[in-house]
Amino acid sequence: MRIDESLARASGPFFSFELTPPERGTSIDDIHAKVDLLIPYRPAFIDITNHAADSWFEEREGGNFLRHITRKRPGTLGLCAALKYRYNVETVPHILCQGFTREETEDALIELAASGQIGFAALDVTTVEPLPADSPLWDLPNVLVAPHTAANSEKEDARIADLFIDNVRAFIDGRRLRNVVDTELFY
Repeated sequence: MRIDESLARASGPFFSFELTPPERGTSIDDIHAKVDLLIPYRPAFIDITNHAADSWFEEREGGNFLRHITRKRPGTLGLCAALKYRYNVETVPHILCQGFTREETEDALIELAASGQIGFAALDVTTVEPLPADSPLWDLPNVLVAPHTAANSEKEDARIADLFIDNVRAFIDGRRLRNVVDTELFY
């Protein structure tokens, strides 16, 4: 479900609310009790926001570091599914990827895109580059995989500033802007 779809369907004011998944090792009963109180008011959707993981580094011998990660509230996607099917209400996963590895972030993106929880994602960076031919990202209709062709130049900031100034002047003078993105083709 996409929030913009809820907005488009709305014929007047509506409400939604936000929950966080239960802490690791605790019951979902408190979540159900909260939703039981609010579901009679027919929310348009429920936003399920996870909390960023705690991470810290332990110094090891030889100048190496070991990263430790503790996920305080795992299960955002599972909670979304549980609430959606128990209460017949749309859910929106709100995922904070701090503490995620690149692989976990990409896996979450694949799950969200495949389940229709996100409308569109454009990627120019993936966990493995070039993206392997058997990656599920290639087959998802709501994911655009673009080549990662970024390059740095000492002149980059100056060129961006010059382009911005030229476009401001063109806008003021009623002239055509440079480098305008086509909102149908997205390039």
